[in-house]
Amino acid sequence: MTATPERGAEDAPGGAAREAVSAVPDQHRNRRGPHAEVIAVTRVTDIPSRRLLVAVGLREAERCGRWGADQVLCGSRGPASAG
Repeated sequence: MTATPERGAEDAPGGAAREAVSAVPDQHRNRRGPHAEVIAVTRVTDIPSRRLLVAVGLREAERCGRWGADQVLCGSRGPASAG
């Protein structure tokens, strides 16, 4: 199954998107230390991506206007709480 606007990446078989995204904070912290901050930015209107970021332990930190659209910045410090 391919991600489409109707079916987000997190709906892919086996949770491949979640698995891939959840590996990023772990790898970053392995290189930078256990308390390294992990930050992701996505469009406010991209609900599937926002749900995916929450699922791997990131929380909304702020909103801003960048790249011609409203963005949400998600972040986390320390070990991921989900993944």
